Amino acid sequence: LKQIKAIEKLDLDGSSRLWHTRNYFIFSFYNAGIRVGDLMKLKRENIYISDEEIRLRYLMNKTRKNTKPKRKNIKQLPQAIEILERYKFRDKEPEEYLFPILDTSKNLKDPSVFDRDKQSKTAMMNRDLDDIAGLADIEENVTTHIARHSFANFARKKGMSLYSISKALAHSNLKTTEQYLKSFDEEMLDTEMEELFN
Repeated sequence: LKQIKAIEKLDLDGSSRLWHTRNYFIFSFYNAGIRVGDLMKLKRENIYISDEEIRLRYLMNKTRKNTKPKRKNIKQLPQAIEILERYKFRDKEPEEYLFPILDTSKNLKDPSVFDRDKQSKTAMMNRDLDDIAGLADIEENVTTHIARHSFANFARKKGMSLYSISKALAHSNLKTTEQYLKSFDEEMLDTEMEELFN
């Protein structure tokens, strides 16, 4: 969380690509590590506003062939809402993208066109995140997918149950989540052992 906060606090030019990339990364973190392809596809119609709360509802892209897409329904935390407000989401038409990532001059309904644009934009965002990490004095490799890992690691450290983490990540079973968290658990055990004998 210290590193996430360091990224959040960076004073970036509000019209720069780094500013946008930082927003996307932080939004992903506060939404259980939403995958970059799903983030790019989000539209105004995916945001549901009631008197009590704001929710993000979307269909996750399939990561494996022959698996059904999963529905995600996430209450928006103040940190995520703040990012949505930066993009004036309340003023957008239902079919408008929430974030200005994809090249809307292309036929994005064609899966191969979307995939090429997604890959190109993901590579660009990962280069930006490398710069952002440097500005925040983070030595670890930071990519779009790291938001997902960071969420899982933080949730685990805060005591969220394996079942809840698995549900948040939309894993098909707990074994997948256990594998996902294995390296974090080893790292946590090292830290706890050091603290135990200090």
